Amino acid sequence: MNFFDFIAPAYEVFHREAKKTFKILCQLDNFKKTDKILDLGGGTGRVSKFFIGKAQEIIVLDSSAGMIEKCKNHIGLSCILGLADKIPFPDSYFDKIIIIDSFHHFRNQEIICQEIKRVLMQNGKLLIEEFNPRTIIGGLIALIEKLLKMKSDFYFSKELNALFAKYLLKIKIFNGAKTKYYLLAEKI
Repeated sequence: MNFFDFIAPAYEVFHREAKKTFKILCQLDNFKKTDKILDLGGGTGRVSKFFIGKAQEIIVLDSSAGMIEKCKNHIGLSCILGLADKIPFPDSYFDKIIIIDSFHHFRNQEIICQEIKRVLMQNGKLLIEEFNPRTIIGGLIALIEKLLKMKSDFYFSKELNALFAKYLLKIKIFNGAKTKYYLLAEKI
């Protein structure tokens, strides 16, 4: 059992800002009822559940069996056990991909960037929420995850921008100096 399988039963209790994150995502981009959304590393579906009834299809892909089991409690989400570096969908399938507080957990990040580009439609959008390791809270989270030997790889906003600039051309960073920052990228 890995760390995320262990915490899955109580995960949504500890992450109470899911609705706030959903509202921020909706401010950053226009979501449509016709959208196919992938929540990559979406865990229990704590954020994507707010898209139910507001999008055509919502897929949560996560590598934790425990998280996926909890995700299945949200009727309207398709919850799939899988890896971010092998997204089990055809090319140009998704209108939007969201990654909420999970990119730093992904291994093979360059390959994952290529996979995101592959499954994202032309003019599709990628929205990422990450902790800023330069802030007190972000740095503390990075330290705790290091002590727990989680092998997390936190990026400063400029570094994440540079990584995705290789694959998705139009990129904006929001709240770059705050505890949580957001990357909005478009495949063009």
